[in-house]
Amino acid sequence: MTTSRSALRVAVSHIVYDLALGLACLVALPAWLVKACRDERQWRWARQRLLGRLPPGIPAGRPVWIHAVSVGEVKAARPLVAALRKAWPDLPLVLSTGTVTGYEAAARSLPDVYVCHAPIDLPPVVRKVVAALDPRLIVLLELEVWPAFMRIADELGVPQVILNGR
Repeated sequence: MTTSRSALRVAVSHIVYDLALGLACLVALPAWLVKACRDERQWRWARQRLLGRLPPGIPAGRPVWIHAVSVGEVKAARPLVAALRKAWPDLPLVLSTGTVTGYEAAARSLPDVYVCHAPIDLPPVVRKVVAALDPRLIVLLELEVWPAFMRIADELGVPQVILNGR
């Protein structure tokens, strides 16, 4: 049961989280820019994660969006992708990662899946990416909490499941 008092606490918590993450991003921005100047892969990471600019080829239809943060979760996603492909061969799939190495592993091992970097957990970026992908379901591998991502998916009526979480 949600009370107005608990709803206020949740709203304030989200505001504090969003502001803290936004400030952390501003502090980290110079370091990210230096990395991006040295490595093209980091530019791709920054464009997609920080700006929500997805690569071309977004699948038509409402995909199932699988979020795998790094290489380990990408490996764990492969049997899930295979099972979904077997059950629904025409189901569009998206797999997002949070790391450059996770992205590369996914692109290499899942060539028939649309791969992108997950948006940084800031509401404007998340909203832009969720709207662009228009997923029918979000599958989070492991239990990593992304408050803005989950809140915006809820607001837009996108169901979410957590696989392999504690």
